[in-house]
Amino acid sequence: MLLCQKHFNNMLLEDYFSKIGLSLKEARVYLQLAESGKSSASNIAKLCNLKRPTTYSILETLEQKNLVSQLKEADQTYYQATEASAILKMLESEEKAFQEKMQIKKALASELIKEVEPFFKSTNYSIPKLKFYEGTSEVNKMLYEDCFNWQKSIAHYDNTWWGYQDHGFVEQYFDWLNYYWELRTKDEQIKLFSNKSEIESKLKGQIRNRTIKIVPDKSQFSSTIWILGEYVITIMSRQKPHYAFVLKDTVFASNQRQMFQLLWMSRK
Repeated sequence: MLLCQKHFNNMLLEDYFSKIGLSLKEARVYLQLAESGKSSASNIAKLCNLKRPTTYSILETLEQKNLVSQLKEADQTYYQATEASAILKMLESEEKAFQEKMQIKKALASELIKEVEPFFKSTNYSIPKLKFYEGTSEVNKMLYEDCFNWQKSIAHYDNTWWGYQDHGFVEQYFDWLNYYWELRTKDEQIKLFSNKSEIESKLKGQIRNRTIKIVPDKSQFSSTIWILGEYVITIMSRQKPHYAFVLKDTVFASNQRQMFQLLWMSRK
């Protein structure tokens, strides 16, 4: 039995070659040459039960790894395995090549960072900021203190409040709404969906630039959400304690605003 066949009956040896990056066929050819001393490609193909084109391809790969070298005798080309220590030299060579590639990649990455950093300052990117308010007094405080920031933010977009509103919010926070309605600029619009309710019937047409579209009777909003420039505000006032979330996220707010604009145009 050939030496290479003996070795490949040993699964441990096969595993070793696999782990250092040699395929089973490459290892078979290398071991056959180590046993034979030198051999022609056709003879190697026969001894290792490989097709000749495959054998030539394997020999070329092993030459590139410095595990095999060629010998010219007369008009014949022979191949022979280099010493066993060449296996370690092969890995050292690969390690060096890898390190050189990594140095090049790191240098390119440093240049790339300089080019990419400006994108993080664009209007298409924002770091989301989320605040939570719990209790009626905290929600009230948020409304009075933050509404100036909201007003400035919508001025940079389309001067419009978008979203939907639970009519219960209007009933419970009417003092603040009155305060803000007086504060608004003449160009500022309020375009919200809401539930059918007595209070909205009374307010219809009474507040400048405020339009409410009533949802079908079977639909009921139990919370409030506003899209105000780069802010998304959610308020829960149906249960106690009341609470609110204020999310500052340019991209998310933009997507939500577009959705409400489409809904607004599709509903008369």
